[in-house]
Amino acid sequence: MRLSNLLVFLTLVTASCNEGLDGASPESDPNAVVLGKDAGVMIVESSSSLDGAAIESILPGTHRRVRTEGLLLGTDLQVRRLVDAKGGEHIFTVHSDQGLVIERDREGRALEGRRYVVYDKARGPSSANPLDVALAADGSVWITRHGERSLLVFAPDGTVRATVDLASFADDDGIPDMSAIAIVGDVAYVALRRLEKGFGTRKNVSQIVAIDVNTRTPSLLLDLPVKDPGARFLRRGNELWISCIGGPLTKDAVGNPDPDRSAGLVRIDLGARKATVALSAEAAKGFVTAFDLVDDHTGYAIVGDFAPDNPTSLVRFDPTTGKLLDASPWARTSGYKLWDVTALTTAAGEGLLLVADRTEENPGLRVLSTRDGARVGFIPTRLLPIQQIVLRSQP
Repeated sequence: MRLSNLLVFLTLVTASCNEGLDGASPESDPNAVVLGKDAGVMIVESSSSLDGAAIESILPGTHRRVRTEGLLLGTDLQVRRLVDAKGGEHIFTVHSDQGLVIERDREGRALEGRRYVVYDKARGPSSANPLDVALAADGSVWITRHGERSLLVFAPDGTVRATVDLASFADDDGIPDMSAIAIVGDVAYVALRRLEKGFGTRKNVSQIVAIDVNTRTPSLLLDLPVKDPGARFLRRGNELWISCIGGPLTKDAVGNPDPDRSAGLVRIDLGARKATVALSAEAAKGFVTAFDLVDDHTGYAIVGDFAPDNPTSLVRFDPTTGKLLDASPWARTSGYKLWDVTALTTAAGEGLLLVADRTEENPGLRVLSTRDGARVGFIPTRLLPIQQIVLRSQP
């Protein structure tokens, strides 16, 4: 194959509203009517064999569906919606296996000049393993790199403005294993997994470091009460919330799998510099892999069971008391199928949950009522959904 033809083949393909899931040409996706006219959704997806990926958007108002797919997306991707100091919306996709972070418009198209390359070209794209991104008030883009000793600070045009060395916080292997990042005021908070040789940790303590955005000077904020924080913070006021899946999978005295049951959902009070477990793995009956919070007494979580094939459940819990609010889960799958959950309120005041379901026979977003967990809709996807963000008519 000629190089020119290969490049055409690799180019991302964007499908407009004129191509529906069944090849028809609808003006809008009828499955999205349940979201209300002011809401839409962007979904990042991968194939079951991890040899392809896609970004699908259902735009608010018209519910027009657009799709971007291609080999250049990689297969290990996440999506973030950030808001700048002036209230402007910024959508980023994080391509961990490609060593890239890309800012996109609502239709999934890459914005010109907003492609952030975070890897050392001498070692290849997958070496850096970017996991999260944050925006500072000056417009700079901060990106964590799980496989490196430093995070990168970019100017908006994609040029590297600075690096922040976090090697002094690393464990014995020299890599701090940074994951989530959030900027609150003039401080960037970064979660450090501090894994042993890249996987699991038995003796090490995971930490949160605070970096002065102006001087780019890091300092230890606190030790986390449980291990292995995820790649996404949720901010509520002066608190950051993050799920921690615990230490490595070990075996008991007779050789059976023995996971770290001290995992949990952690609340970080930034003012008090204190972290507490808000929902323990014992209370959740598994480890929290994704979550969303509605208020001080209502939250929703995807929980992976401790069984070997990690069946997943959707549970409702009280973030203040740390207790489940129902006797049984609102949804449950065999195997690790539920990957993300997002709560939203429609223009009509109806509370909904969007649950990413990677069941191969029927992948898509389950739409559930927040009143009782009843299924009120389903938004199918071409590939298996990883994460989703809500798009509003007024960003």
